[in-house]
Amino acid sequence: MNKLALPLTAMLLLPAALMAQPCCDGGGVPEGARFKTVRTMLGAGTQNVLDTYLSPLTYKGPDLRLVREITRTARRNSSVVLDNTWDIDLAYPANAAGYRSVAALLNWNYAVRYRLLQRNGWKVEAGGATDMEVGGLYNLHNGNNPASARAAMSLNASFAAAYSFRLGQHDVSVDYKLDVPLLGAAFSPAYGQSYYEMFMLGHNDGMVSFVSLHNRPSMTNRITADIGFRFLTLSFGYMWDVNQTHMNNIKTHYYTHSFLIGFRKNIWTR
Repeated sequence: MNKLALPLTAMLLLPAALMAQPCCDGGGVPEGARFKTVRTMLGAGTQNVLDTYLSPLTYKGPDLRLVREITRTARRNSSVVLDNTWDIDLAYPANAAGYRSVAALLNWNYAVRYRLLQRNGWKVEAGGATDMEVGGLYNLHNGNNPASARAAMSLNASFAAAYSFRLGQHDVSVDYKLDVPLLGAAFSPAYGQSYYEMFMLGHNDGMVSFVSLHNRPSMTNRITADIGFRFLTLSFGYMWDVNQTHMNNIKTHYYTHSFLIGFRKNIWTR
């Protein structure tokens, strides 16, 4: 074991040593580098769920989520902002009688926004986004059709604003982001139609529908405060996610309130 201690210690310390090296000669910004922000946050809150394919009742319960966001400027135009966000959401809601469901959703959002304003600590951006989601709802007490799948893709309007200022010895940034799905496609069975009929018998007409504001009025709001310390920037946030559809005589809604905490890292990249 003593013979292995030295090489194992070297393997563990090598990545840290490499990360500690300056990014370029003299420790300055490398030529042609772009500024990138990586934010990772864990969230906890509540979710309100309705899916009339499974039940006419509303379910409410605890919700957990993980948000990973990478934001950078475009290579050839620093006024163009690229925002890549992954969001994993899990909920365990119950109805008034205490019967529970399990809800899960994976969401990917890639936004391209143009910086309209950058002055006196303010930044304002507007643009569009590609949004995809997949997940499902499982009712723990349903005998027939216990599960309902969720899948959608859309083009969104995307808006962001930020204000940065100095508070004592700390740099503070307050960010707000809004995404609204404008048009796209979503999966939905017909009311009373089983998944066996759709995928085994081929009765799948109409299970993918065009969606827009008229049948999928949804939005995602998030406000985040980043507080910089000497070696770490902490992120505190709140997310209000409204996801609802009305297709094939089935109504769904997922209303989520999440309080977020995590950290932000600013780096230079090529």
